[in-house]
Amino acid sequence: MTPEICPNCGSKDRAAFFYGMPRFTAELEQRLARREIVLGGCDFSEHAPACKCNVCGTEYGEVGAFWKVGSKVASDKQDPTKK
Repeated sequence: MTPEICPNCGSKDRAAFFYGMPRFTAELEQRLARREIVLGGCDFSEHAPACKCNVCGTEYGEVGAFWKVGSKVASDKQDPTKK
């Protein structure tokens, strides 16, 4: 599981990485503007960072933690428009 706080500065202000080809909706644009999510690109591995600290910029966690087949965590985290 990804830590709730930044391992570098201790902040809880973080954005989740969204990997893949996003569909740019008004909601996605708003979440990007609020720095709830950050685009991570299309090319990634299970060791790619899951979060980025909005205070110091540290990238941490691993998206592989969310790749549990059939888990609620995996299905909820794949769509950045779902909270």
